Amino acid sequence: SLARADSCNMFGPTKRDGPADRPWEYHMLDAVAKDSWRLVQLVAGEHQQEIKWEERVSDTYGRADDETQVYYLLRSFGLKWQVGDTLLDTAKLNGKTQAAHAIERLQQQQEQQQQQQQLQNPLPCQIIETGRRICNIETVRVALVQSPSDIGAVARNLAGLKKHIQSAAQQGAKVIVLPETSVTGYLSQDLQTNWGVDGRPQSFPKSIDPCEFAETRIGNSVLRMAALARELRVYVTVPYLEKEHDRTPNGLQITRFYNSVALVGPESTKDNPALAHYRKNCPWPHPEKSWASPGAGVQESTYDTPYGKVGLAVCFDIHSILAKYDGHNLWALLYPIAWVGDTDRWFASELPDRLQHVNCPHYILGANWATTAPQTWEGAGGSTAYGPGGTVLAHAMEPRFRGCATTVIVDIPTQHSMACLGSLDLHRYSQWTAEQPGTNYWEENYDKW
Repeated sequence: SLARADSCNMFGPTKRDGPADRPWEYHMLDAVAKDSWRLVQLVAGEHQQEIKWEERVSDTYGRADDETQVYYLLRSFGLKWQVGDTLLDTAKLNGKTQAAHAIERLQQQQEQQQQQQQLQNPLPCQIIETGRRICNIETVRVALVQSPSDIGAVARNLAGLKKHIQSAAQQGAKVIVLPETSVTGYLSQDLQTNWGVDGRPQSFPKSIDPCEFAETRIGNSVLRMAALARELRVYVTVPYLEKEHDRTPNGLQITRFYNSVALVGPESTKDNPALAHYRKNCPWPHPEKSWASPGAGVQESTYDTPYGKVGLAVCFDIHSILAKYDGHNLWALLYPIAWVGDTDRWFASELPDRLQHVNCPHYILGANWATTAPQTWEGAGGSTAYGPGGTVLAHAMEPRFRGCATTVIVDIPTQHSMACLGSLDLHRYSQWTAEQPGTNYWEENYDKW
């Protein structure tokens, strides 16, 4: 009987005794059985050269002439199987919608990468100090630092960020992206404490006045990071709370606060440490209505590095900023993040789908925040590098817990070697912006900031 066959393990391997030399197949079956987008992505990321998505399950997990062995293997994972099915077919047959969507997305990315490789114009091989060559394509190594910060603990945050930057540089990274306001802190790690300015609405139980902790445009943190970037010969985003003294139309002196990013690098000087500067154009209303003012435009937010032209954006900006960079011929958008929400769904599924839909023509290098210990809320982790068209190039591997500190290292083509997909579909992107709640908050509430 089938029950006897299962208990005696007479028909080949189960998930407990797969071949030691090829364990990834069993991790993939486990990911499908658990219907986990994230686990499918992780296994595929580790074994992308080995996985053949078009291959039949019977060829991957057994011998074509021994269908019984495959049947009992999949049954040990609680999966039904039909002869001739691929892994995608098997996921759909078993109603594993998240796993099936992940496999479909990975197949699309593989096809896009193959198309991009066909579009590349081969360049003569040469050894250059600032980059690497792989298959005659000039590449550069970038690092997405997924690190925790504590609200108001500027000195401690800077010390931790310095270690991450040094480690990334030692691994050959030339462009390093840090999480949103990681110098000053964004929210407390338990999401109980937020920045707050008197008279502003507050959505969190506790608040801290940012005045003592925010810095001017060229403050101590930017200067220190610029010195480190010069020393290591790397480009680094410096995300911090910025303050600027201003006057109201009535002549009253006020202090405005911005969610800002400075780009520092080898060309930074003591007098001019910031190579580019950006104020978050569309702060996320839920936490930032209590303290932030929106920035205006991207006039000072691009810089031509030896690898390509970069732009700056922050977290919630993704819903509206791409149109402002249209025509700037970006190579990469350096993108600090402090997300709150389902990171599996957003970073690995929904965002790449949206970027593909609007034909985003450049790289997006997103570094999300981390926590020092597991939290009850979702949002930390999932730092991701996207290629043109939304292709997921690298996604955070988090061995200790979801949202733990880690660094994503990935080699990407320079601007001279990247595929050209045309331009952003402004019509589709305007629909995305209009449909996203919160993108018009600052225009509608001008009198409140």
